[in-house]
Amino acid sequence: MKRSMKLTAALLACAMAVLPASSGIGVFAASGSTATTSASEKKADTSAKKEKLAHSPIDASDKKAVKAFEESKPKLSKNDSSYSYYYGSSITWEPIENALLYYIYIKKPGDVKYTFYTKTYDTSVYPSEYASYKVRAVTFTTEDKKVTGKLSDAFEYEKRKYEEEDYYEEDGYYEEVGEYYEEEDYYEEEVEEEPEYEPEEEVEEEPEIAYATSAVNKNAVPDVSNEEYAHYDESDFKDVTKSPLSTFSADADTASYTNFRRYAANNHLSSLSQDAVRIEEWLNYFDYDYPAPTGKNLFSVTSEVAKCPWNEDALVMMIGVRAKDLAEEPRSNYVFLVDVSGSMDEPDKLPLVKQSINSLTESLTDKDTISIVTYSGAEATVLCGAKGNAVNTVKEMTECMNAWGSTNGEGGIKEAYRIAENLFIEGGNNRIIMASDGDLNVGIYDTNELTKLVEDKRESGVYLTVLGFGEGNLKDEKMSALADNGNGSYHYIDCAEEAEKVLVEEGHQTLYTVAKDVKFQVEFNPETVSGYRLVGYDKRALKNEDFDNDKVDAAEVGANQTVTVLYELIPAKTKSGSLKYQKSTGNKTEFCTFRINCKNPETGKSYKVNEPIKKVEPKMSANLAFASAVAETAMYFKGSSYAGTSSPAKAYELYMSKKDEIDKKIGYAEGFGDMLAVIKDSYPDPVDSGAVFPKEFKSVEVRYTENGKEKIQKLTSEECAELKKILSESKIYEYTSDKEIVGESLTLIINGKTKYIFTIDSNENIYICKLRSDGSKGKTYYIKYLAQYSTLEKTDSDNG
Repeated sequence: MKRSMKLTAALLACAMAVLPASSGIGVFAASGSTATTSASEKKADTSAKKEKLAHSPIDASDKKAVKAFEESKPKLSKNDSSYSYYYGSSITWEPIENALLYYIYIKKPGDVKYTFYTKTYDTSVYPSEYASYKVRAVTFTTEDKKVTGKLSDAFEYEKRKYEEEDYYEEDGYYEEVGEYYEEEDYYEEEVEEEPEYEPEEEVEEEPEIAYATSAVNKNAVPDVSNEEYAHYDESDFKDVTKSPLSTFSADADTASYTNFRRYAANNHLSSLSQDAVRIEEWLNYFDYDYPAPTGKNLFSVTSEVAKCPWNEDALVMMIGVRAKDLAEEPRSNYVFLVDVSGSMDEPDKLPLVKQSINSLTESLTDKDTISIVTYSGAEATVLCGAKGNAVNTVKEMTECMNAWGSTNGEGGIKEAYRIAENLFIEGGNNRIIMASDGDLNVGIYDTNELTKLVEDKRESGVYLTVLGFGEGNLKDEKMSALADNGNGSYHYIDCAEEAEKVLVEEGHQTLYTVAKDVKFQVEFNPETVSGYRLVGYDKRALKNEDFDNDKVDAAEVGANQTVTVLYELIPAKTKSGSLKYQKSTGNKTEFCTFRINCKNPETGKSYKVNEPIKKVEPKMSANLAFASAVAETAMYFKGSSYAGTSSPAKAYELYMSKKDEIDKKIGYAEGFGDMLAVIKDSYPDPVDSGAVFPKEFKSVEVRYTENGKEKIQKLTSEECAELKKILSESKIYEYTSDKEIVGESLTLIINGKTKYIFTIDSNENIYICKLRSDGSKGKTYYIKYLAQYSTLEKTDSDNG
């Protein structure tokens, strides 16, 4: 079917549519608490510990072990594995006891000395050149001091005798030709070590690796078709007399906001999925000026009300919560779980993960522990139980990480929990920090099965924080679900500065849990409120009966963290009510009562808050003005049905009205304002559909060209009515850009006289040019993703 016919089908389809618990006992604690243990059990337990603590720094006080390591010398050999068919043979060696990694050196023909080639925590390397190689083992002590072994003997990696004629490559496939050559057809000549190989000083050590400060590529245009976001239905207005209770989980994620910032920075907002916008994650990215809790209170609660900036018929109510800060930081046991599969081989992925790990390490102490587990086709424990301040050790190990292969996230998750449970700190902060783009394709990769896996593990007292990286292949849905069900939070890292914010500047909030399963419930007073709508938190909705059910999981809140909630309120005009306010007849001083139910992460004991929200004169503070500006922008790009008059320009105007106070009081607010200043002019205010289309669609005639001939198709009266409904409910914007609109066009004649040129671009935005009576072009408008209203599937056929 021709493109013009597809456009007609699209339009017609539119017309037819439209944190650790006290019960979590680690391996060490469990074995230590046993009253009686047999000799065989003790032996098995010791053996298990030794195996599990492999890949650990060498004890600095064990001089004998250090000396033995310094005398160690790898013995190299050639290995023709199944991979050699594609990659050639590898150089392998037996692991050296206590080695954490290995340095490989190369001496090419004509070179005078060996130079640094690469480093690896594996015991093999695939050479890229036919040359002479040497290897030495490297480790670190518990005092973060490097220890090196001796250089191996030289290994001459030579070309196979018949390599060139064995195989040829055609169209990306390897095919065997001629006779197959058995193992004896290849040779490896023993070469005596030359004198110049001996002196250690002639081997050039590896250069320092300089990291980039930002990984964002502002010029590339990514294919985001492989990015995955979960859809959640938007909350609508509720009648207080019928639904007086609003119950939902708190939220500590921030990924949606920084993911959007990535799109904006790279000028890719036209490709943004509306499902990628989660309003609560935008609101909770910023640190609001809420007072700290006093006395023994776990939370402080503040509230205020003002006229709603985007809905003249409503008020906007903000409820702000701040959790208590830590009196003293507990010891931390961190296990980094790093995706090193092939999809992570991008500047904004694995290199940025390395910077993130190093940033956190620089903020830790010798009382903490840090471990690293990687996964691709298989999982690998890279570092286990190093002291938290082992900056040199961690930096060296992260430099070894290279991206290749498939993605067995299941194996990596299980190994990370094994390490975390093994090193479990009673009363401490035990946490896995997973870094990935979420593209799991080996083992368990279904979202529901993955969440079940971490659900089973969270009872161990180990928390799971998830960091998302990269563009074009981001599996946001999987990573968000893992964090939600692993008692952690989800953050998207778009630059080195964001890693610093999440892991260091706001480390208390991100990495230290002070309240588990935090649930919110609001009971509205029908004497003062007739209707309400919760802004965002669509994925956090709970049943009302779940509020007091401690078995129902909810979000965790970190130390000193702020949580912001916005409601649109429709003031009451008549008396009605139930529940608390029905018993309290005539109560017109309160809008609602706000409740919190959560658990102490160490004792599991329930903690509750019951706070009446007073009816006050509408007044907008810096906190509420900023939160409203953030919500307006988020609703605009989400395509919210309740965005009203929201636009980036109006949000920017609201931000600028209290800019000095906002920037002074609210953490990271200035960056939001800077972003709005850049994008506001490209995204205009919505236009009333009545200014574009007639009040009634009595008839609609569609004209298009196919095979050089003009064709005409008339819509039925039902189709006309449905098209009118869709267009009147859609967000219509004036197109002010000088950029030429590229796409297929057709003409719509409404009511026999008003003509419109409809053009659809590659992103399925529809542009509408209303023609003047003389046939000249008037203003151009556009509707973003009108095709989302389509419910009628049309298939290609001869007759369209």
